[in-house]
This record gives sequence, structure tokens and C-alpha cells, in this order.
Amino acid sequence: MIFGPCSIAKVSRIQARQPLHLKAILLWQRTQQQPRGNHPHLCLNMDKDWVLIPNLGIIDVRMPNSKRFLELCVNTGEFQCQLAEIDISDVKDDGQLFCNIQERYVAARSFRVKYFFIKPIDIHFVQFSLEDRYRVGILDKPMAIPCEAEMAAEGYGYHPCPLKPPPFPANIFLHHLSRQTGHRRLIWGNRIPQKLHQSILQGGGGGGNGGVPNDLVLGWGVHIIEGLNKVTILFAMLGAALVSGVMSVAWVVVRDDVQGGFAIGAWLTDLRGIIVILVATKWSEL
Repeated sequence: MIFGPCSIAKVSRIQARQPLHLKAILLWQRTQQQPRGNHPHLCLNMDKDWVLIPNLGIIDVRMPNSKRFLELCVNTGEFQCQLAEIDISDVKDDGQLFCNIQERYVAARSFRVKYFFIKPIDIHFVQFSLEDRYRVGILDKPMAIPCEAEMAAEGYGYHPCPLKPPPFPANIFLHHLSRQTGHRRLIWGNRIPQKLHQSILQGGGGGGNGGVPNDLVLGWGVHIIEGLNKVTILFAMLGAALVSGVMSVAWVVVRDDVQGGFAIGAWLTDLRGIIVILVATKWSEL
């Protein structure tokens, strides 16, 4: 599927009252009677089956109410990665898209992201296999994007196509993920490969394509890469240092033993570093 630069042709007053997917059909029908060169600003694929409308996304004129899904891959263990699929059919802007991503990501990672030592630090565009409806295996990274033939065969779409990688710079993605407000245009959301028509779970459910149990379901999506939250770790070490200092001073005051107080403080400082490093390292594997 090849999309050109995107804008929308003007519609009549009667057409303007109709839903956006009907406008797409009208524009599509209009192109059937005129050469493609007369529509340099209309986003259609080579078969004239697809149209892209600003603030709505990719529309299939054959199935105007079709669904769109973003396949999000989230680490849930040292050797475990889970599919967190997001229905983005009703997304109208990047802010809404990243509200949905943040909500689904936090739900998959639970309290580990909210309160402790890890945070998103990068993203990979990946091809993955799906097993048992949730277990993900990363087959290709960090810039795996479906080609035109794979898009047509597997039911994926993005705009523009062909797409010059990366679809989404990691720093912009992480900024939108941390601050979802204020992004009222659908710019980056159209560039992310998205599953069209139906959920990937309906294409065999991860238990096989066409009901064959031994087959793997293959897909494309975004894998959120996590790393240690250095600021949180530093604050944890500072807090532990303050506690050890208070305990050392209390020992000196109560026991009148300066040497013993400093010895306790030194011991607690060493223990603090070991505990923080151990917890942070283990937590990054969860």
C-alpha cells in the first residue's frame, strides 16, 4: 500500500454533514472516475481502497467501520514479554493516543512502574510472535516495520508509505508518554504500524492461525524498553544516608561513644549501598 502526502479535498455542504468515513467513501468514489494524477493530495493506496483523513486515521472504504489496534509489547519478567493490545479506533489526536498507551502500559506493569526503580528509556519497533494470547517473542528489532506486501497480507497500515525510519523518534515517544496533554493533532499516531480490521487475538488468538495449534501468530508493534530510574535510586541512597547519620548521632548521644557511633554509621553506609543496588538490580528483572 502506497500513500501519498495527505490532505483532504473539499466536500459540499451536504457531504460535510455526513460522518467522516462517508466522506472518505465519497472521495474514493470520485477518484474511480478520474486519473490518479488528478488527486495529488488524496491519500490512497495503489488499489484505491484506502484513504487517510486528518484527525481520524486510516479508513478502509470497503469496511469504513473497521477497527484499528496498536500492538504494545511490555516486559513483565526477566525473560517474559507480554502483549498489551490497544484499541485505537476512536483516537482523534496524539494526546488521546498516548493516554491510552500510558493507561495500558501501567496496567500491564502495575505498581512496579508507579513506585520503584524502573522507567521507560527507549522504544523498539519490533516484529513479534504471539503464543497463548499474551506471551510475546521478539523476532526482529529495533526497526522492524512491515513492508507493503506484509501490510497487504497481514492487515497492517501506517502513513506515509513507504516510510523513512524511524516512524517515531524515541525521545518524542517518551515525552508524549510522560505528558499526554497538549497534543491535539494526529501526527505521530498515523506513523506507527497498526493492526487493521480485527484484533491480532482474533487471528488465531496466539494459539495458531486458522485454528492450527502449532502455528504462531506474527505481528508488528512497539516494544517499550525499560531501565533503572537513576533519580529514584539516588533519592533512595540519600534517604538511607540520612537514616544512618541519624542513627550514628543517636548512638553517640545516648551511649557517649563517638568511635562506636562512627563505626555504626560506616557499617550502615556500606549496607545501604549493597541493599539499594540489590533491590534495583532485582527489580529491573521483574
